[in-house]
Amino acid sequence: MAEEEIVAQSLILVAAVLGSGYLASRLMSSKGIPESIFMISAGIILGPVLHILDTATFAPLAPYLGGLALIAIMFDSGLGTDIEELLGQSKHAFILAMLSFFSGVALLVFILYILPMFIVIPGLPDLSLKQAVLFGTIIGGSSGAVVASVAKSIGMKKNLSMFLTVESILTDALCIIGSLTVLMWITTPDLAPQQIATFIAAKFSVSLVTGAIFGLILARVIHKRHPYTLILTLLLFLYGGTEIAGGNGAIAIFVCAIILTNLERLPLVSREDIVASVNIRKESLGGFHSELSFLIKVFFYLMVGLIFDVNIADPNVAQAMLFGLIVAILLLVVRFPAAVFVSRLSRVGDSKVISVFYARGLAAAVLAFLPAQLGFSSADFYLQSIAAIIVFSNVILTIGYPLTTSGIRRHKPKFVEEPDIIKDEDERPYGF
Repeated sequence: MAEEEIVAQSLILVAAVLGSGYLASRLMSSKGIPESIFMISAGIILGPVLHILDTATFAPLAPYLGGLALIAIMFDSGLGTDIEELLGQSKHAFILAMLSFFSGVALLVFILYILPMFIVIPGLPDLSLKQAVLFGTIIGGSSGAVVASVAKSIGMKKNLSMFLTVESILTDALCIIGSLTVLMWITTPDLAPQQIATFIAAKFSVSLVTGAIFGLILARVIHKRHPYTLILTLLLFLYGGTEIAGGNGAIAIFVCAIILTNLERLPLVSREDIVASVNIRKESLGGFHSELSFLIKVFFYLMVGLIFDVNIADPNVAQAMLFGLIVAILLLVVRFPAAVFVSRLSRVGDSKVISVFYARGLAAAVLAFLPAQLGFSSADFYLQSIAAIIVFSNVILTIGYPLTTSGIRRHKPKFVEEPDIIKDEDERPYGF
């Protein structure tokens, strides 16, 4: 095949993927169907089903694309977060996040480690306690990217939407930090409890400090009308630098975006002209970054589909898919008591609605590659079953939320305010 023909076919394939992503975003906006389901399905069709794309070629790119996805999504989520609303919802959201996360971890430890002591479960690998805990921490929390997107698209009440978004972002952080802690426990067997506590405290403290500092730096960058390329460069540096310094890059990016959004509440560290300038340009920045986040998410979820083996004729694959379906259902079951408790405590919304917004997504997909990187013999089981849990939990969310409409009101704006037309080319931030 001629090189020109290969290039042409590749461009057509990229166009088809982007078109699928656009269609997925439209379905998200109109029907509330998580875009992750659509794009993972597209990846399954292009990879394991039709073999148009080679799975082995894309698998090594997963950690890098996953890191980019976390940067894009955390910044996008934090950029629209009001700090007063965040603090108002954080207490009860934190309670739900902790209850949901640890109940999920306990469930997986019971299924993967305790239950096999008494009965033989076909298809389950022989996992140690640490490996079972690692599986639980990887899929213990709901996805901030999925929950925030769906809640926004269906017109959910603002306080309930904020509550669920904060809870899912916290569980994303718990999954990442929890999984890294367990990996440290696995690789360093004689680790003392105080060392683990110090590690977790360092993760949060370093993340908060670096995120806040870079938020103030970015405010000055935006004020000086530097291009988005420099902003993205600083975000990449913030993520990587925070990870190297012992923090969590995703939390740092989220904090940085919150600082940018709430500069007017930080009069001691922000000048009035900087605050005014950032507020003017923030909408354009958010729009452009949302487009970038969309592109990264499209290709990441596509890659998850590419590595998801659907050959049910293979007993191992069929068992992993069945295991993923059962776990997705059980995670919903164990979340319900926590949702009832927090719903009565906060009166933020109906417990059934809170329960069903539990879909797994980006963080779980990124972390699912860790066992393979460490050379676990059961790495394929982790990857296939976690991909199945992501797919089935998103399907349950899609089917479940229309059945639990209490606390949700669909609305369409009565009018759309016409944007101001900027005539002076110098007034167009970032070239818009």
